[in-house]
Amino acid sequence: MTPSARLRRPVGPRLAAGLLALALVPAALRAEDEATPELHLTRFTDAYTRLELRLVGALPGERDLILRLGVHSDGRVRQAWGHLPGQARAQDQLDPRGLSVADGRLQGVLTLRHLMGVGDHGYVGDLRMDVRIAGTEIAGTYEGWIAPRTGGHPAHDIVFAGDPLVARPDEVRWRHGERTAVRGEVAGEARDAEAAAAGQSFASGQDWPQFGGPNGDFGAAPFDGQLIEDMRDARLVWMSEETPAGRSQVNRYGQGNLRHFLNYGMAGGTASPMIADGRVFLNFVIPATDSTAEETLGDQAASYKARGVPTVAAMWTAQGTDVLLCLDAATGRTLWRAEVPGGRYYPYWADRGHHKGWWGPQVAVADGQVFWETSHGVTWALDAATGETQWARRIGSSTLRTVIDGVLIPSNGQAGYDAATGETRWEVAPAVANNNRAALRWDHDGVAHAIFADGRGRISCVRARDGKELWRIEDSGANGEGVSLAGDVLLANITPIYPRGHELHRAPPRLGAYRIGPEGAERIWELGPEEPTYSMNNQPIVVHDGHVYFRGVRTDGALPLIVIHADTGRIVNRSGYRWARWAIHRVQDILITQVDATHERTELFMTRLDPRDPQALGEVWPTDHSTTSGYWPVPMCHAVADGRIIIRGTRGVFCYDLRKTPAMSKVEAALEAAGDDVAAAIDALDALMDDADEDVRAMAGRELAGYAARGQWDGRQATLLKRLGALLGHADPAVRGQVIAAMPRFGPDAVPPLADAARSPDPLEADAAMRAAAKLDGLPGGQGLEAVIHTGLRDERRPIVLAALEAAISRGERADGLAPTLLALAHSDESIVRRHALRALLVVLPAAEFPLEDVDDGKERVVAVLGDHPYHAAVGRAVGVILHQGEEEALSLFTRILEGDNALQGARACHGLAELGAAARPALGAIEAAREKWGARVFRDASENALQRIQEAME
Repeated sequence: MTPSARLRRPVGPRLAAGLLALALVPAALRAEDEATPELHLTRFTDAYTRLELRLVGALPGERDLILRLGVHSDGRVRQAWGHLPGQARAQDQLDPRGLSVADGRLQGVLTLRHLMGVGDHGYVGDLRMDVRIAGTEIAGTYEGWIAPRTGGHPAHDIVFAGDPLVARPDEVRWRHGERTAVRGEVAGEARDAEAAAAGQSFASGQDWPQFGGPNGDFGAAPFDGQLIEDMRDARLVWMSEETPAGRSQVNRYGQGNLRHFLNYGMAGGTASPMIADGRVFLNFVIPATDSTAEETLGDQAASYKARGVPTVAAMWTAQGTDVLLCLDAATGRTLWRAEVPGGRYYPYWADRGHHKGWWGPQVAVADGQVFWETSHGVTWALDAATGETQWARRIGSSTLRTVIDGVLIPSNGQAGYDAATGETRWEVAPAVANNNRAALRWDHDGVAHAIFADGRGRISCVRARDGKELWRIEDSGANGEGVSLAGDVLLANITPIYPRGHELHRAPPRLGAYRIGPEGAERIWELGPEEPTYSMNNQPIVVHDGHVYFRGVRTDGALPLIVIHADTGRIVNRSGYRWARWAIHRVQDILITQVDATHERTELFMTRLDPRDPQALGEVWPTDHSTTSGYWPVPMCHAVADGRIIIRGTRGVFCYDLRKTPAMSKVEAALEAAGDDVAAAIDALDALMDDADEDVRAMAGRELAGYAARGQWDGRQATLLKRLGALLGHADPAVRGQVIAAMPRFGPDAVPPLADAARSPDPLEADAAMRAAAKLDGLPGGQGLEAVIHTGLRDERRPIVLAALEAAISRGERADGLAPTLLALAHSDESIVRRHALRALLVVLPAAEFPLEDVDDGKERVVAVLGDHPYHAAVGRAVGVILHQGEEEALSLFTRILEGDNALQGARACHGLAELGAAARPALGAIEAAREKWGARVFRDASENALQRIQEAME
């Protein structure tokens, strides 16, 4: 059947029945359903000023707090983020609504909702500022309080401002400990919009206008510059003024939602940011607040209220408001905001349990228009520069959309609409539809085409301007995750699909290729059954320079990165690959991969796309802000253009600069000159440590730390240790962190510098130093660990104590000198410390060179493990510890347990007596007496086994 014949296919009986049913619907109801909702547009055309402030000594340890505030001509402060000097982590939970600027003065209260990375759980607080702004100079004072955020059960972490059933996020805060009054000076600088945007404007044509990038193949447009080669070198440029509903998912049920609510905010869908013409676009849904809590609560939430269980009413609302933001890509300030009320807060897939809220159609931008579908089922075409409505109509719900040759093509079917007017241009039936991926653009001889692929083995090629279907494949594999193009080579899963009962059977995917042209598609190669299959779990097939890259399935614990020649199908390379769920961006010859794009984590790393030997670049970077993600089958996709990456986070939209700096290039040139000569490289870096440019010194220091961490010093060990010791005072925390991580390589020689680092006023850095000290194997008898434990106890740093105990457990008998300290910790009032100490005790005591009775109450602590510890291996070690003290000591302890009142301990004492064999003869009477006392099966089984083994040993 020809494509044109398909378009003329007569109406079938099922479709006819549906049309009849529609005709019977009352006209008034249909009109209401088809009514277009009202769009509210707010444009921000006023002046913008960026204030950069330093609050001297505002945080514990007399550390400063650096703030960035965005102020408009009406005096409102709508943008706020910060960091600690030398720390890269963005403090993105700052509430500036209590601040305003009038008559050249910044006054009011800045609320610290949660300062992350400061102390065990972070800090909260309020700071009142009075700051004078004179031209570009800023000076003034602050005063207020800060307090540590408490930990523990979520129900006890939250402070509600009134009824715990609330709709507004600002009515809920973290509970905190004792307040500390703070006051000090404020200094800084004011920059106008032009100065704030300096060096961050986007070049023409540098866009990421739709999901998957300019061509939908997850490749960024080439740009004139060089990228960094380690994601940890990404530099935060701005955080948005607006705080979108941060999470794509939300667990609405139970008390656990409260902690998620405060960490991540309300759910708002899975939409991704897009970049076009120097603007960033992001859409989301927020819960409506025009109804009372009682009206929005469902039966389950009402039951929580009846039981007095705290929850958040906004999590249960069904009504929502759709929002589309347009941001300035250079500064993050909002240019305009469009809102459409009366939508649905959990609009689709509402039957997906705790994953409600992960719906979110992606916008697309083309030819000066942004195309946006709201939860009402209406598609809007807005002027990208002003937000003014061009047209709005219902064209069917769709997750993704693309614009090809002036035609808007949603992913919900196979139809094209005039992008300028919204009128229907063409339709193809039966449609090849795939809501997980938009149509792929293919240009041939100056003509634009759209290629559709679905999960039922069908691939269709349509001329974009008029919808003429040129060819169709019916027998390919499941391609619900889309197909890829390498010029005129189409890459797809070619494993056949066949019916199995009422379902389609999809065998493991196998990659194949078609040579395509306007006249048809011819399969030119396919991987054999013995070759690696590829992952369909949101893993785009990446194409670069005539080669195909894809992540193979897990083989022997490895995730191979397979490289194939696109024209021939020849496998060029198989190499190891870091574990990752989704490869998301290709920028020139670098692949930026997200470790997990479906569980609210945004760890990213880089890979050089060299077909002969793909190389991992740098380390995994967890981003410097609070993260969120989408969810299968359409994860969030970051936007990459002109050397910047735009990431949607929990508390805002964030822009990071990925362009290589002159300092990076200078260090890179020195290393290239040294070649493979390690000694020459270290000498070159050592020389750069005296460079006048602080950034050069920082980069050289990080490289030196890398050599030390790898144990590459080639006779320069003393030089490295001296330089790295000096770097522990560097302003850049990334440098200090790498130095601390490398120190254990030097053995006992690293103790003095690590001791200095452990006294750092920054608790995170001190923690890292003590953890590094705990790894030193050159110290006898666990002395280094003991010092770490006592330092942690002295300063009340529980994470440090736990880290040292974990190190003792991993070191086992080599940490036998820790036995007295561990026995003391086994009495701790904190259950988690007590558990870790007991675990460490069980692996240390067998080698201890002192009698157990010499330690106060030590025997009782070990005996308690017999009944309290849930793991058989630990029970076995406890028995072994007691047996280690000698037969008489063990017999006395086990007999005393049998005379107690704990049947479970008694059962495990029987295990120990069985190990004593004939030496346990004096305990036979105690075993029989306990059998009369305890009828528990666990004891009877253990005691019968003990009696039998003791009798056999006696015979």
